Amino acid sequence: MPERCLLVKVPAYPFTTDVLRPDRYLATLAGLLQEENVATKILDHGTLEGVDRLRPDEHRTSLDTSSSGPESISLLMDRWRSIAHPKKHTQRQEMVWRSIAQEIIDDRNVDLVVFNVDRAEDLTVLRVLIPHLRYARRSLPVIGVGAYFRADESHLVDGVSLFDCVYWGDCDSGFMHLVNAVDDQQQWSAIPLVAYSDSVRMVVTHEVPEERSQLFVRPIYTEDVYPALHQEQKLRIFDVEEVRTDNEGRGVLVKSPESVTEEIAALVRNHGTRAFNIVGATGTFRHAEALAYELLARRIHIRYTRDCHVASTPGSTVAALSSSGCHAVSFQIDTGSQRLLDRHYQHPFTVTEVEQTLRACNFSRLFTIMRLAYPGIEDDYHTMAETLRLVDRTKPGSATISVPPQKRRSLTDLRERFRTAHHRSLHEIHRDHKNLCGEIEQRGISTRITAPLSLMAELAGCNGAEQEFAEELDFILMTGDLEELTAIAETVNANAARLNNAVRFKPFSDYQDVVGN
Repeated sequence: MPERCLLVKVPAYPFTTDVLRPDRYLATLAGLLQEENVATKILDHGTLEGVDRLRPDEHRTSLDTSSSGPESISLLMDRWRSIAHPKKHTQRQEMVWRSIAQEIIDDRNVDLVVFNVDRAEDLTVLRVLIPHLRYARRSLPVIGVGAYFRADESHLVDGVSLFDCVYWGDCDSGFMHLVNAVDDQQQWSAIPLVAYSDSVRMVVTHEVPEERSQLFVRPIYTEDVYPALHQEQKLRIFDVEEVRTDNEGRGVLVKSPESVTEEIAALVRNHGTRAFNIVGATGTFRHAEALAYELLARRIHIRYTRDCHVASTPGSTVAALSSSGCHAVSFQIDTGSQRLLDRHYQHPFTVTEVEQTLRACNFSRLFTIMRLAYPGIEDDYHTMAETLRLVDRTKPGSATISVPPQKRRSLTDLRERFRTAHHRSLHEIHRDHKNLCGEIEQRGISTRITAPLSLMAELAGCNGAEQEFAEELDFILMTGDLEELTAIAETVNANAARLNNAVRFKPFSDYQDVVGN
């Protein structure tokens, strides 16, 4: 077993605020490692300083536009792409990445390096960084983890040639089994959710539930483990895991409301923050309501956003969420087609229930996010029209759209279509995805605002103007304006540490019998 491990996050470029928030996944892996007495440190380069390093002053001038407002963001994006590969700019990026590699090389006490990959663009960085690391430290084991590999099994091919192996599971005992056997490739085939090359073929292991124990380990954010968080380089909006899902999106392990509340209370005490994003949802009866009442009972006054499930969010739950400090709710809907809901995604709710739930949230002034998936392998023009109809009827605050894995489910009723083996090309997938995004944005609904970003907008004083705030923030991130970004981060962190206007219930009393009542 290694004695000291580095958990490294190097985003390609922080175009979203998610990389500027504390990384719960890496902090939880640190908790797992420290339970086994492995000294751990997180090198998180998704920071305010990281934005400045990748956008030096001499390159920002080429990003200036005639308009300084966020309305020119599309023009700005095009200009950034047009200068993304000139020699000077590429040399600057590679210099930064090589310096990060040198920082790892200089730490001679490190026995294991784990790189977190959230997006495909992050691999571009690691293809430059890792060869320098291997040249100087040939015997140092390098493991890849992250949401990019967990999202789609087909992505494992991208990582196998780069890392010694890829772990595509969550924070559980499987990761520790891999760490314990990191120097013995012969044992990897017995560990669930590992991908590697044995020099002849690619080996991918899958989940074996009876041999694998799920763990809920509290993340570690202490200064010695997560120094970037204590250098005022991160946004203090923390993720708290309530439901762990498998790779198919099903809830497989649920924390009790008491356990989640204790973790939130510890973060309030230790880090002075009252802004949280609750991760995970399940269809268990009034699941989200139980946590809301637990927060109210213990008088923990916070502002939070959370994932919710349509099947477990009746009207009483919506009222409890609003009273307990919830600002935004995010629902995994996937599609507006009832046929796909039943036969492809296998959701236990109907389109009518989706409409009723989102209308109740809008009535209670909760910011609603509808998470859609398009185009799936069974999507066509008709399912797109049904999804747009659902958006028109519910009017969510935001509708984020991901591209689902291109595979059919066993319950499909379109067998004849699949016998033709006709699948969309990559170009067609991007085209159809862009078309749906454009149709939704034409309706005045954002496709980029996530639940944490909506909370950040409120903490920055832009409640009700989330879309304008997101566009302004995009402009700041694209131009690399560190002063503006730091000012926003300071405002958000300062307001995140303050008590919100908690609801106080007063006992009912009759009016006095006086003239005028």
